[in-house]
Amino acid sequence: MVTVTRAEPVTAARGWRMRPVPVGCALLAVAAATLVAGLSVTPIYSGTQLPVLLTGAAVGAVALTVLLRLVRAPAVLAVLGSLVGLVACLVGATAALRDPAAGGLGTVLFDAVRNSGARILTSAIPVQPAPDTVLLPIAATWLAGAIGTVLLGPLRADGAPARRRAAASAVPPVLLLIGALVLVGPNGSPSYVLLAVFVLALALLLAAASRPWSVPAATPAVRRDLGSLRRLAAAVVVLAVLAGAAVTAGPALAGLVHRQPVDPRSYVVPPQKQLDQLNPLGMLAAWALDPKQDLLSVRTDRPERIQWATLSEYDGITWQPDRTYRAAGSVLPEPPTTSDQRTTVRQRVTVAGLRGGWLPAVAAVREVHGVRVGYDSGSGTVLTPDGLSTGLSYQTVSLVPQQDPGALSAATVPAGTSQRYLTVPAGVPDGIVTLAQRTAGTGSPYRKALLLEQLLRTKYQFWSKAPSGNGYVTLRHFLLTKPAAGGARGTSEQFATSFALMARIVGLPTRVVVGFHAGQRTGAGTYRVTSGDAFAWPEVKLAGHGWVAFDPTPAAGKGSTPPDEDTPQAKSQQKQKSQQLDDAAPTPTAKAPTPHSSSGHAAAPTTGSGPDPAVLGGSAAALLLVLAVAAVLLLRRRRTTRRLATGAPADRILGAWAEVRDTLRLAGVRPDDTRSAVEVAALATTGVPDRPGPPLPDLTPLAHAVNAIGFAPSAPRPAVPPEQAAGSGALARDYTRALRSRLGVLKRLWWHLDPRPLFWR
Repeated sequence: MVTVTRAEPVTAARGWRMRPVPVGCALLAVAAATLVAGLSVTPIYSGTQLPVLLTGAAVGAVALTVLLRLVRAPAVLAVLGSLVGLVACLVGATAALRDPAAGGLGTVLFDAVRNSGARILTSAIPVQPAPDTVLLPIAATWLAGAIGTVLLGPLRADGAPARRRAAASAVPPVLLLIGALVLVGPNGSPSYVLLAVFVLALALLLAAASRPWSVPAATPAVRRDLGSLRRLAAAVVVLAVLAGAAVTAGPALAGLVHRQPVDPRSYVVPPQKQLDQLNPLGMLAAWALDPKQDLLSVRTDRPERIQWATLSEYDGITWQPDRTYRAAGSVLPEPPTTSDQRTTVRQRVTVAGLRGGWLPAVAAVREVHGVRVGYDSGSGTVLTPDGLSTGLSYQTVSLVPQQDPGALSAATVPAGTSQRYLTVPAGVPDGIVTLAQRTAGTGSPYRKALLLEQLLRTKYQFWSKAPSGNGYVTLRHFLLTKPAAGGARGTSEQFATSFALMARIVGLPTRVVVGFHAGQRTGAGTYRVTSGDAFAWPEVKLAGHGWVAFDPTPAAGKGSTPPDEDTPQAKSQQKQKSQQLDDAAPTPTAKAPTPHSSSGHAAAPTTGSGPDPAVLGGSAAALLLVLAVAAVLLLRRRRTTRRLATGAPADRILGAWAEVRDTLRLAGVRPDDTRSAVEVAALATTGVPDRPGPPLPDLTPLAHAVNAIGFAPSAPRPAVPPEQAAGSGALARDYTRALRSRLGVLKRLWWHLDPRPLFWR
C-alpha cells in the first residue's frame, strides 16, 4: 500500500535574506494608495494647505510604521507607536492653521478633535482649511497608512517566508477612499486620473505581496531572462491601457448615469443662529421716516444694489428671513449655473450705523475677506457670527448675472421648485386672488411678473409714513382699499410683499429681498449708503436664469435716480421691459407649478421621460458580466470540492491527480498523454517556470498512488484509507498554491476566472 502525505519542500535552508524590490514596491503602493484616497476629499476644500498636510500624513505614517517594524515591534505596538507621530502631525497642523484670536493651541486642538466631523458637514463648500476641518482627514489618512503597512506582515527575514496579506493591507486605503467619496458627495467632480493611480497602486501592491520577500541565504540571485522581461513589459502595457481607459472612458460612462450621489450634509442640520434684531422688513418703515442715517460706506468700480437679507417663508402674518447658515471660508460656493453672462463686481464695505447679523453684499457673492462669515446656499446671503459694528471693514467679490429681458420672456418656471417659494397660506382674501389672476393673465411667467410689476408701479403710490406690516390684513387694505380711504399707498415693504404674494397665487416661485441702493456718490468710486437707500424688492425664480429681481415700488418723488439704476444697462433693461408689455407673449414650453396652499395638498409631481436606454443597456451588460464571473467562480470551486472532498477515497485520489493536471495546463504546461504518472510528477517539478517562489511539493507519492489505483483490478476496487485520500487532496492544494505564486501578475489574476477548466476532461 502506498501512503501519500504532505511532502517536504525540495529545498531548505536555515538562513534567509530579504528581497528589497518587492518589499519596496509594496510599501510604495500602500503609501500611494493611501495618499490618493486621502486626496479624494480635497475637491470640497479651498486652497492647497490640505493636500500638503495629507501628503505628509500618508508618507509619515508609512515611514514611521516601517521603522517600528524593522526594530521588531509587534503589530499592535507598531500601530500604537505610530499614534505618537499622528499626534505630532495634528499639533503641527493646528499650529499652522490656528487663528490666534480663537484661543491657545491646546484649546483649539481639543475643540478641533471633538468637533472636526460636525464642522466639515456644517460648513459651506468650499470648506476653509482650519484645525476643526482638517484634523479628521489627516487622522483618517494617517491611520489608513499605518494599519495598511502593519497588515503587510513582518519586514525582517527572521525565518521562513511569511504569508503576505495583500488583500488585507489594501482594505484601509479602500475604506478611506469610500469615506472620502461619501463625504464629498455630489459637491465635487470625480478625478479619473486619481482613480487610475489608485487602481495601479493596488495592482502593484497585489503583485509585490504575491512574490516571496525572503529567500534562503544560499539561493543565488535569479537572473531574469528575456521572456521575463517581455512578460513584465506586457503587464506594464496592460496596466497602462487600463489606466488610460479609466481616464478617457470614465467621464463618458459617468455621463450615462444621471443620478447624483447622496450629500451627507442633507442629513445634518447646521447650527441655527438666532438673530438678535428686528425683522428686516419691519425696519424699512422707520428708515423711511429718517432717511439720513449713515449705514455703510462703499468703494467700488461698479455701483450695484446691495443685498442684505432674504425672506422666503410666509405664514399670512409676516415674511420670515432665511436662517440656515453654514460656516464658510473666504471663498464661497459657486453661484448656481445660469445662461446669463456674469460681471465681476468688487466692493470694499465699511460699516457705519447698520447693525445686525446679515452681511451686506452684492448678489451672487463669491468671496468675502476680512470677516468671519456663514453662508446660506439656498438664498445666497451671508451672515457674520460676530455681528456688524461701527468701523468693521471687509471686501467682497460678486459674480453678478446680466439678465437679458429678451431671453427672460421665454423662460419657464424651473421643475422641482421648492414649495417654500410657492406656498400661499390659508385665508388669503378673495379680492387679492381675483386681482392677481385678472392682472397676470395667461402669458409666460416673465410676462405675468411684468404685468404685476406694472400694476403696482402705476396704480399705487409710495408713502414714507405708511405703518409697517405685511400680513393679510395690511395687504388687503393696501391693495383693495381706495386711496380716499387711506389705501393704495405704502413703503417698499408693502409693494414687495404684495407682488410676492400675488405672484405665488398665479404660480410663480418668489421671495422678498431687503437691501440697499448703491448710495450717494461721494468721490471717485466711493458711495455713502444711508437709511433712505434701504428698500425691499421681490424676486422670481426662472429656469436658466435663477432669481430675477423686479421693482414694483414707484419712485418716492422727483429726487435723483440711484446710481445702480442710472447705468446705460439698467436703462436699456427698463426700456425692453416696457416694449415687452406691448408685445404678444411667447407660449411657454412648460407648465408652471400650481401654488401650494397650507390648507390643501401639493401638486402631484410630474413623471419623467423614463430611463435612458443607454443606461439600461449598460446596466444589463454589467449585470450579465458580473453573473458570468460569479458563475465561473462558483462552478470551479464546486468542481474542486467534488473532486477532493466527496466520493470514495480512491475517487478522491484520482480527483487530486486531475486537479494537478489542470494546474499544469493553467500554468502553460500540457503533459503528453503518453507520459506516465511518475513522468508527469517529475515534469511538475522541473518543467514549470523557474521563478522565485515557495518550494514545490514532490508529487511522486501521489503518482504512485494513482498507478496503484489505475492498474488494480476493476472489481473489487482496492481499499484506500481515508487518511491517504485526505493527504492527496492537501498535496494537490499545496502544489496549486505554490505553482500559482510563481506565475506572472496577469496569470495570477486570471487564474480563478479562467472558464477553460470547466470543459477539460
